[in-house]
Amino acid sequence: MTLAETFSEALVRAARSPACERVLVVGASSEVARRLRGFRAKTLFALHDAKQARALEAAGFAVLAVPDVKGSRTDRLKSAVVAATNAGLIAVDERVACAIVRDDGELDMLMHFTAREVAAEHASLHVGRLTTRIDASLLEVLVDLALRIGREGYEGRPVGTLIVVGDSTKVMEQSAPLTMNPFQGYSEQERNLFDPEVRSAVRTFAMLDGAFVVREDGVVLAAGRHVRVAAEPTELHLGYGARHVAAAAVTLQSEAIAIAVSQSSGKVRLFDKGHLILELEPGGRRAAPPAPEPLPKPRRARRRVTSDTST
Repeated sequence: MTLAETFSEALVRAARSPACERVLVVGASSEVARRLRGFRAKTLFALHDAKQARALEAAGFAVLAVPDVKGSRTDRLKSAVVAATNAGLIAVDERVACAIVRDDGELDMLMHFTAREVAAEHASLHVGRLTTRIDASLLEVLVDLALRIGREGYEGRPVGTLIVVGDSTKVMEQSAPLTMNPFQGYSEQERNLFDPEVRSAVRTFAMLDGAFVVREDGVVLAAGRHVRVAAEPTELHLGYGARHVAAAAVTLQSEAIAIAVSQSSGKVRLFDKGHLILELEPGGRRAAPPAPEPLPKPRRARRRVTSDTST
């Protein structure tokens, strides 16, 4: 028996167990589907390919469409769990056996969890409760990114940033560039936040003044944008700076969602319709490294004066 067959057999045994209430397969595999035919009532496939989805639905399986996440196994799992819980296909306390399928159709990872346990490990899954115009899986990626910026900063030093997502045409019209756009000239695939390398670039450019503008599908349109505030938010408490005022204002002026990262505390705050709707602590924030001590000034050499006694 090959290792792939051993994994498949382990998944079938887990599905057969009365303790398993749901089976989640992230990705498509005809072999896995064949082995799980007897457990179609509890099996859910989460995948992005429409042709594969139709084939599995024809075989009697429940299928959930998810974005094509080009990331780690954890990224793919979180995207699927967010989508499944928001769609009501997985209850937060259901015991789930999960299989991650590689692009070649073979099982890559097996695990078991409840959606509540995943949410406890990834606080940004709480955005699934929000009623917004933005896809929950994109919000999950964005909030995880913001939490990392708040926690790690740039090269160990705290930075703040503003990310505006959705209604991007209007947001671009209501903002102006503060600097050259580092994302201009790249293809949309090379600017999509579902790619970990793009998220890494955003963490680097977070030290720039201004906001990131992100389209509804996760494509970063611009960085370093100055948001023009035309509608002054009235519900912000005293002490919030210009970044949070801009975050609240842009959501009043458009259908966008704004995510602000505080430079002083690292806290992540989500704004919608001018209201603060979610506040998250980054946790484990690094202390800023001490400033280097100034180098001692070099001493000026003394000029030696000698008397000339020669004749």
